Amino acid sequence: MRRALCLAGILAAIACGGIIGFVSGAIVGVEHLYRRYTDLKLGKHRPILREPQFASVEIEISSAAQVYLMGRVDSREAYKSLEERVRFLFGDEEARDIVRNVSVSQY
Repeated sequence: MRRALCLAGILAAIACGGIIGFVSGAIVGVEHLYRRYTDLKLGKHRPILREPQFASVEIEISSAAQVYLMGRVDSREAYKSLEERVRFLFGDEEARDIVRNVSVSQY
């Protein structure tokens, strides 16, 4: 009886360890995947933001592999140019989310 209880305890510990390892691996894997997607998106945004007309626009990163632009541009034309470039790279729906925090400076 005592031996069976000891064996059950060992098996329970192994099962718990396996579950913890599986969950930890899944979390690390998802985090790695999010980081990879974020890096790919950053690589697409950075060349655009190097242009002088977008000097006041910065990149904001979320924890879910989303990259947003924040800041101001000097003119409506600059905003349209930024929006068109982002739309070309990411599509209509995602582009709306990416540029929603960019505004046009009022003079």
